[in-house]
Amino acid sequence: MKELSEQAERIEQDLASRLAPLRQRREIAELAQVVSQVAAALREDEVLVEFVAFTERPPEQKPEAPNGPLHYLALILAHDGEPAMIDLGPAILLEAAAVRLQAALSDPKATYLAAATDSYQRLFAPLLPAFGGRTRVVISADGVLDLVPFAALHDGQKFVIASHHISYVTSGRDLLRSDDKNGGSHSIV
Repeated sequence: MKELSEQAERIEQDLASRLAPLRQRREIAELAQVVSQVAAALREDEVLVEFVAFTERPPEQKPEAPNGPLHYLALILAHDGEPAMIDLGPAILLEAAAVRLQAALSDPKATYLAAATDSYQRLFAPLLPAFGGRTRVVISADGVLDLVPFAALHDGQKFVIASHHISYVTSGRDLLRSDDKNGGSHSIV
C-alpha cells in the first residue's frame, strides 16, 4: 500500500510539473496547509494580522488593462478560527495617515496624539471585532504600513500598548520557524 501511495505521489508530481491547472490546484492545497500550520503556531490569546496592498481588478478585466487604485486588506488569523479579511480602503488615505504619524513622532516639537488617533481609527479599530477579545497581536505589514508603530496608536483614551501586546514578523510564515511556541513571546522586530 505504501509503495502504491509513493508511486501515485510521483505520478502526480510529474503531471503537476506538466499541467498548469493541476499545479495550481496543488498550490492551493499547499497554501491551505500553510494557513493551518500558521494558525496552529498561534497561541490561543493571539492573532496574526497580515496587511496586504492590492489593486482591484474585475475578474473579466484583461491583465494588460490598467488596475484600479491601490487598497489595503487585513488578513486576520487566530489559532482556532477561519481567516477574516477586512478591506481597509484606499492606500492613499492609509499611507497618508502613516506618514503623518511618522512625522509627528519624529518631531519633538509636534503633537502626535491626533495623528496616533487617526491612524488607530483607520488601521486598528476596524480589526478589533475579528480579534475576538484576543490581546496578543502579531503584525506583518506591507508597504508604508511597515513603518507604523502600532503600539503607539491611540484610541482616544489610551495607547494600544496599554491593552494589546504587539509583535512584528516579516510574514506569517515566520511563526513556523519560531523556537518557542509554548508561552514565550515572538520576537519583536
